Amino acid sequence: MRQVSHMTKGNRDRVYAKWHVLHLLWQALAPLCRPKGRAEAFREACERKNEYVLSHLRNAIDVAYVDAIRLYKRNRDKEEHELDVSTYFKRRKLDDDFEKFWRRRDNPPGISSTGRGESSLALSRNPLDRKMALSARIGG
Repeated sequence: MRQVSHMTKGNRDRVYAKWHVLHLLWQALAPLCRPKGRAEAFREACERKNEYVLSHLRNAIDVAYVDAIRLYKRNRDKEEHELDVSTYFKRRKLDDDFEKFWRRRDNPPGISSTGRGESSLALSRNPLDRKMALSARIGG
């Protein structure tokens, strides 16, 4: 949550999209953090500010924000009247629409989740696995 909130600094539109980005990232991180040891390793990496893990996490967060704003702008252009960003992100079922948009194949590579976002989350899995193995060897 701290990293998601930090990435809103200086961008008013991102503040309104924060809860949708957080929801999407929790869903994406759940398989990575489901085993207890990996969840603890992820928590420790964040608390100790492990830059390798945090850089991939921040990259995924940034991609999610970019896609959330792209979804807003795409839907804003379809409406007959101007949609305010604060009103748009309060809509019901928007999290479902955002997840569908996130997973679409026609998102431009390098911008959408099919490019950098999910690969960033996958890259953070490797140091978590190493941390778990080291903890198991030293008994903690």
